[in-house]
Amino acid sequence: MREEVRAPGAPFGIAVIGNELRVVIGYGHDDDDRYIYRFIPGHGFKSERIECPDLSGVQLAFDGDTLFLAQAHNMRILALDVDGFVTRYIRLDRVPVGMTIIGGLFYLITGDKDFKNLELTKLNAHGETPHLTSLASVPFAARGLTFDGSRFWTSHRDHNEIVAFTVRSGF
Repeated sequence: MREEVRAPGAPFGIAVIGNELRVVIGYGHDDDDRYIYRFIPGHGFKSERIECPDLSGVQLAFDGDTLFLAQAHNMRILALDVDGFVTRYIRLDRVPVGMTIIGGLFYLITGDKDFKNLELTKLNAHGETPHLTSLASVPFAARGLTFDGSRFWTSHRDHNEIVAFTVRSGF
């Protein structure tokens, strides 16, 4: 099954929530103003949208209860309620450019402040002090991250490729 739909702006992050998707859409100069839209397969984008806090956001993940928004330039992850209000801030010391949740833990592709020296990292955000652990170096300009149960997937944006990989030491 294949479905193509024109997005109302520049699409960035995406997350599955039940039978729907949430998509970060950018507008304006360099697509800097970001909003979260609902997309229903077979029906398209809904007109209502949620303004991303600070109009900033790039990646989404859903843990079954909460929608999380990663803000690359602000170096943080935000937990959002159904109306888009922030219920928790998770500060990071690296720039998040990809994010997924597995078993209650965040798995991120993160970089330095120049979006270089990318790494696959694991974040345990339980408790007061989140702990970020480096798992592997990522030797290309990766953006986005998901997990299919056995492999991670990301994009190699400079080459217009999708890349699947595993982590040898497990995770």
